[in-house]
Amino acid sequence: MGRAFNFGSTEKIKIIDLVNKIIKLSGNRNIKPIILDEVKKEITDQYLSCKLAESVFKWKPDYMLEEGLKETYNWYKEYFRKII
Repeated sequence: MGRAFNFGSTEKIKIIDLVNKIIKLSGNRNIKPIILDEVKKEITDQYLSCKLAESVFKWKPDYMLEEGLKETYNWYKEYFRKII
C-alpha cells in the first residue's frame, strides 16, 4: 500500500493571501482577484502537512514561502520572456 507525502511550505496560508502575495511580487497593483463564492459546503480552511515527509525522509523545506514564491515568479518571468 502506498503513502502520500506533502512537500511544501510549513506555513499555513489562505489561498487569497497567497494570491495577494503573487500579485505583490508581480508589481501590478491593478490585478484584483474575482471571488465568486458560488460553491456551497466548500471547505473553508484546509492545510497540507509535511510532517510525514519530515519524519520518514528527515525532509525540511529549503525555502520559506516568500523566498520560494519570489524565485519561482522570477523564473517564470524570465522563461516567458525568452519564448515570446
